[in-house]
Order: sequence, then C-alpha cells, then structure tokens
Amino acid sequence: MVEERYKQSEVGFIPSDWNCLPITDLLRNQAGSIKIGPFGSQLHKKYLTTRGYKVYGQSNVYQKDISIGDRYISEDRFKLLQTCEVKEGDFLISMMGTIGKCYIVPGDFLPGIIDSHLIRIRFDSSKANSEYILHLFQSPIIISQVEKLSVGGIMEGLSSKIIKNLCFPIPEVSEQNKIAKVLSDLDILIKNLEKLIAKKCAIKTAVMQQLLTGKTRLPGFTEKWVTKRLGDICTFSKGGGLSKKNINISCGIPAIPYTSIFTDFDEIFMYDQVNKFTKEKNLVTIDSPHLLIAGSSNMLENVGKVSGYISKNKIAIGGDVIIASTDEDIPFLSFLLNTEVHRRKIVDLSQGSTIRHVYPSTFNEYAINIPNERKEQRSISQVIFEVMNEIKSLDNEVRKIKMIKNGMMQELLTGRTRLI
Repeated sequence: MVEERYKQSEVGFIPSDWNCLPITDLLRNQAGSIKIGPFGSQLHKKYLTTRGYKVYGQSNVYQKDISIGDRYISEDRFKLLQTCEVKEGDFLISMMGTIGKCYIVPGDFLPGIIDSHLIRIRFDSSKANSEYILHLFQSPIIISQVEKLSVGGIMEGLSSKIIKNLCFPIPEVSEQNKIAKVLSDLDILIKNLEKLIAKKCAIKTAVMQQLLTGKTRLPGFTEKWVTKRLGDICTFSKGGGLSKKNINISCGIPAIPYTSIFTDFDEIFMYDQVNKFTKEKNLVTIDSPHLLIAGSSNMLENVGKVSGYISKNKIAIGGDVIIASTDEDIPFLSFLLNTEVHRRKIVDLSQGSTIRHVYPSTFNEYAINIPNERKEQRSISQVIFEVMNEIKSLDNEVRKIKMIKNGMMQELLTGRTRLI
C-alpha cells in the first residue's frame, strides 16, 4: 500500500503535493510560447547570407554552444520570420537525429531565429524552472514517454504534438529551483572535469610529440638516436582464427580479436581489460609482452593500429592480428607507431579497396628513429604513462559523478527524496 503522502499519476507515484501537468499548462500566456522553426521555402538556401541575423540549429543544442554556426538571414527576412525569434532563456529542443536534446539560450547570443529542426518553448517562470525541465528531459520519466508517443516506438523525430502530450511531475517552483541547482551543480562539476581531461589530453599529445621524436630529451640521456627497420628489431607472426559465435561468451580463455585493438583499448592495455573469451582449441596464444597490430579494417583510421600488450598472462590472439615480439620497450614502440606521422605512413602502405590490409611484410622494411638505450625508451614511456594515468583517474571521476547524478535524478525528480 502506497503511503498517503504519495499518489498515482501518469508518470508513476509522486508526492501528494506535486502535480502531473502537460507542458501546455507550464507555458507563458502568450502566442508563440511553443513554436517550431520555419519550414521549406521560408528558409530556403537562397535566403541565407554570411552576416545579419543568425539561424540557430541542432548543432547549437547538441554542443550546448550558441556561438557555433555560420548561417544568417537579412533583416527583411528576419522580420518575416520574427515569430521564430530566439530570446534569452528560451528552451530549445532538437527534433531530428539525436532528438530530445535540450538547451537554454544564454544571454550572450546574437539576434536570430531557430530553424525547422528545433522547437522553441517559453515557460512561465512562476510555474516552471527551465533548468528543472531540462533535467526531466534527460530522465526516464520523459524519455519513456517520448518512446511510447513516437510512431512504432521508434524515436525518429519529435513533433509539437508529442511535446504537448508529455506529462511532467511538477512540485512548487521553490522546490524545482532547489532540485535544479543540485543537479546543475553536478553538471558544472562534470563539465569542469571534462575540460581538465581535454587539457590533459592536449598535454599528452604535446609530451608525445616532443619525447617520441627526440626534440626534447629527458635528463641524463645524450646518446644519439638511431634509425632501425622494424624487421631488424621485431619478429612478426599472425594470430589464429576466432569464430564470432564463440568470442562473446563469458568464460574460457581470454581472447583478443582484431577489432578489440581499435575499439576496446588505447595504445597500451593490460590483461584485466580483456572482456572477450573463447573455448576454441588450437589457438594462437601469447603469455608475455608483445605488440599487436590490427591487420585489416574497412576504416582507414583503424588499419595498422598498434596496441602494446604488456601483461604476462596467457591470452588468445585472433586472426587478422599481427603479433610482433621484440626486445625493445613495448610501450615506447606502441606510443611511437600510433603517433600521427606514423599512422599516416602505415595507412599509406595498406592495401585493398573496401577492406584495407597490412601484413608482416608491410612492417619488415618500415624504418623508425628510436633511442638506442632501452633505459631511455622506458623512461619516455613512464612519463607518458603518468599523464595517461592522470587522464584515466579523471575519466573515472567523471563516470562516478555521472552515476551519482543519475541516482540523484531518480530520487529528486520523482519526489522520493525531497529538498524542502
């Protein structure tokens, strides 16, 4: 039996002092409070200019950035389409593609209009906090309704009809404000961490550019670098077949199909990152550090990609994987061969049309410039590892906060936890 302080509603049980309202009950009492951008000939390409009044689209909503975009219309065209005007505080929703993404227009926007892929909503601030509604759109409460209201249950696009039929659990505005602040503070924390991750990734790129080319030397190393053919420092072999029907099971021998090299791992991976297994026999296995190279792909950016397997646990290697054993530092070679300059060269050496291939022979004559001292190779790898570990730690922190936010959304947006 449900406690008296809760009641059944169209979106499930909510506090008895909350309401479940359609969006039309939350709008300003004025024309155009819910508006789709102009269609067809009203915003034809011939009307677009390089300056004037800006035309805002889905990219602004996806990237939550009002500054991007280079579509404009003249003042005369703007006056004809002024009912689609953008103002500070407007609530924009994407209609096509990745639908249901929302954005609240900030104060630093250029005068302009929305295009036909956006719906503009103007809420009555005495009834609804736009930030609160934004979080609702990210929750199962609204997502599940959109799925049910979409034709065939497929979210191919929104419409004003779907929007108007959505039901929102609505507490008093004062409580909406508190909920919105808690969730928005978490969003700010996530955004700041993601900015820090981007900065650390840029540092990693710069460090790799300097150290892997010898432009910057670590203290204590002065010996000149040498040019070596991979065929002189590596012994190449091939992995064995792994049937698709046996590769996604949850037990057996850990296995690395060629796709894992460019989908599951970074330049370096450990044994505990492997999440695919096989029970097949007569496998090609390794139990020591090796370079693993993706031998084929239908995407140029993946063919010949290198990962350094640095564990000492037995693992099965799939077909279309080139295995390279070497006495050189595995992480150093993996970092080096995945730099942009070497990736371009390796891709250029690949063969085929629809599917591109590289072979052991592709790498036998491939020359690289490396430190002759393995100690210097390892020292460079260690510096890069330290930056990678910082990035990994920040990534884990972001994932943790997102999980916390999802849990808090479930509690706060349903009224199971109150902020009163």
